Amino acid sequence: MSDSRPPRRRRRTTAVVPTIPGNELFTRVREELELFLSPRRAGEVLDDALRHVGATPRDAEFGHMVQIVDVHLKRALEAACTPDEAEELHTRVCKVLDDLASRFFHAQ
Repeated sequence: MSDSRPPRRRRRTTAVVPTIPGNELFTRVREELELFLSPRRAGEVLDDALRHVGATPRDAEFGHMVQIVDVHLKRALEAACTPDEAEELHTRVCKVLDDLASRFFHAQ
């Protein structure tokens, strides 16, 4: 008799939220996106936008972030949340990048 059991399903730990790790710039922009999106979805949206410009979360540079905000991020956000939320998030990310740029140029 072959009483084979179905394979056991792996239990998920619900207290841990997987996120995409990245450098400090990636993390700062992702934190803004997490105001409206889950940490996982925020990382996915940002990672997808970075891939369009040939960058990864770990090697994202300021120029990459400016390029994705100008070209890819708003479209990716519109697919992940409401148009009003996408507009607000886009504006917030632009402000974060402006703040980071002004700090950089004041430090030099």
